[in-house]
Formats: sequence, structure tokens, C-alpha cells
Amino acid sequence: MPYKSLLCVDQFILLICLIPAYEDNLYVALADGTPSSASTYKDAKRRLVACIVVFFITLSLEFAAMFTGISVYFDKVLASQVVLHMCGCITTALFMEREWDGETLWGIWTVFRYTSFLPARL
Repeated sequence: MPYKSLLCVDQFILLICLIPAYEDNLYVALADGTPSSASTYKDAKRRLVACIVVFFITLSLEFAAMFTGISVYFDKVLASQVVLHMCGCITTALFMEREWDGETLWGIWTVFRYTSFLPARL
């Protein structure tokens, strides 16, 4: 359990660090010289911000489940959740460091956040 909570805190910190730097990830997918007033820029920004918000919501729910003791009963999926959280932290850090396309964050969320969040809720 301590590993899972530390990895959740790490993901939370990474997302907080992503907030001021997310625009770098937007320009990777857009054509060079796309103005910030263009509709494609606004659409890409809206999708990336939505993913960050969904990421925060699911992390908050995960914290609530940990602190209320609900996740204690799911010890069989705990090891897989720790591995998924660790991989999610690494890929989120790579997302920021290598300035991947903003749509990639949805893939990271689906693979590492949603799949680790879902089994404990079923």
C-alpha cells in the first residue's frame, strides 16, 4: 500500500508540473506557425486540458479509496496497480520531457490510469 500511495503522489506532482508546460505539447501536433487563435489550436488545447482534469479526478478518487480503506480489500490487484502506476509515472515524465503530442496523454491515461483504476471499482 505505501508504494501505491507514493506512486499516486508522484503522478499528482507530475500533473501539477505539466500544467504550466502543456502548451509545448500542443505545438508538436500542430503545423508550424499555427496561431493560438486558430480553431485547431483551441480544440487541441481543450482536449488536453480535459485529459488533465480527468486525470486529476481519477487520481482524487484513487486517493479517497486509499484513505477510506476501500482499496485494502483488493490486495490481488494491488501489485498490478503498483506496476501500472509506476509505468504511468515514467511515461508521464517522458511525455513532458520529450514534448510528445498532446493526444498521447489520452493514451497514457487509458493504459496506466484507467486500467489501474477500474479493477478495484468493479
